Amino acid sequence: MDPAPHPRTTRMLIGDVEIVDSVEDNRVQVFFPGKPAEEVRKRLKSSGFRWSPRNGCWQSYRGAGYLAAAQKIVS
Repeated sequence: MDPAPHPRTTRMLIGDVEIVDSVEDNRVQVFFPGKPAEEVRKRLKSSGFRWSPRNGCWQSYRGAGYLAAAQKIVS
């Protein structure tokens, strides 16, 4: 029996926004090309994302709910 594959970091682009599901950092990260609109920032915050000056992105802990929320907010 083969062991289960290890999860890998994945990246997706929606327009000019990159969403990273980072296994190594245990984070869902959302990279915008500039400062997102106030409404987008409010939606990110209310969905559990926080700004990370160190990484230059909005991020939350990994989880299917956070990944889905990021995709919905950016779409």
